Amino acid sequence: MPLPFRKRIVLSILWLIAAVCMGFVVSSIDENHGHAVFLRAGLYVGLSGGLGYLLLSCMPSFGRLDRLSRWMVNAAVAALPAVAVFALNTWPPADQFRPGDVTFFYLIGGSTVAFAFLGAFVVIRIETQWAKPAPDPLIRR
Repeated sequence: MPLPFRKRIVLSILWLIAAVCMGFVVSSIDENHGHAVFLRAGLYVGLSGGLGYLLLSCMPSFGRLDRLSRWMVNAAVAALPAVAVFALNTWPPADQFRPGDVTFFYLIGGSTVAFAFLGAFVVIRIETQWAKPAPDPLIRR
């Protein structure tokens, strides 16, 4: 049973809020690697995840997937654009290569993928709760 469009909009906004909150939590824990980078990662994942969820939920084939498949597809749609942006921004040219740049990219890329999987899990979990039909109060169990 597909969700109404306004509930899908609420879930896409939840994507943005959850990912930015995860970025804020990680940036408050980690003091050595830069706070703004994790907030940007949360913002990028939230934007791509929210927009991706809104577009994917309009497709009938996405609604026919089971919960695990929807989770994986949604996380991939959220993580890939954000990882690509960070790769373009942090990967150094060949003549300016330093090993620390690659470690920094792995740190940001790993946290971006973690944000995407956690955000997708929360959104898909709430979506399945909302999609369940309400119990009939006249039927006794």
